[in-house]
Amino acid sequence: MKKVLIKLCDFLEKKLYDAPTVQELAKSLDRTRYRLYEAKSEIDYLQSIIKQIMSDR
Repeated sequence: MKKVLIKLCDFLEKKLYDAPTVQELAKSLDRTRYRLYEAKSEIDYLQSIIKQIMSDR
């Protein structure tokens, strides 16, 4: 019985501490938003270059 309880406790402890905290989730969301903003800026920049090249032709 003791081994079963130890395994159960280990499993529950792993589940409890493996879950990300609210702060970690918020930080990850902020990083993702920043990356999306950067990607959008890059896309806009490249589109403007393409438009400029096409208008010069």
